[in-house]
Amino acid sequence: MRSRWLGFIEFLGRAGIAVQGNPEQVFEVLDRRYSEEHRHYHNWTHVSACLDELEAARSFAIHPAAVEMAVWFHDAVYVPRAPDNEELSARMARSAAESMNLSSGTVREVETLILATRYLTDHDTPEALCPRDSALIRDIDLSIFGKTREEFDSYEEAIGLEYSSVPDRERRQRRIHILEGFLALPKIYTVPHFQKRYERQARQNLSRSLRRLRKLLLE
Repeated sequence: MRSRWLGFIEFLGRAGIAVQGNPEQVFEVLDRRYSEEHRHYHNWTHVSACLDELEAARSFAIHPAAVEMAVWFHDAVYVPRAPDNEELSARMARSAAESMNLSSGTVREVETLILATRYLTDHDTPEALCPRDSALIRDIDLSIFGKTREEFDSYEEAIGLEYSSVPDRERRQRRIHILEGFLALPKIYTVPHFQKRYERQARQNLSRSLRRLRKLLLE
């Protein structure tokens, strides 16, 4: 991931965004965060997958530099059940962006995009947040829902491991609530690229997971 981060720094330069400070030191901080032992899903593998999704949909971004920076930092702080992971991640991104002397506009945009991902658990629509880039990062973060059955099941297992300290019944009830909320949305994905690619499979995966969880609650 280090080389990929340095590639992002080069991209900023090509986009006319002068980077100062020590970007490699910023990466070291991120590396420590995403390598924490309690992360079974919210780790470098997740960030890498999100970056792959961004590459495939970069043309939809209004501010691609801000979107990519937000992808790098959106789960920089992750403590299961903590209510302020996104706020702390946004604060961390601000500090890093300022240390690299990015413009105040870029800093604000990155913060806004990271905070947009907190609404994933509240089932707000991206239209209620801010325009196109917020919808894009939301869809990127949710792309795992629409992956193959095997990939989705591995994701579900990893999330379960991250919440293993929560009693089984409570964990399953909370998960049911979250998945029901996503299925109740008219569209899980907002950007046409993601709708076409993932909407149908995402609904199948979520519905199958709900059936399994409900069955477990009855046992």
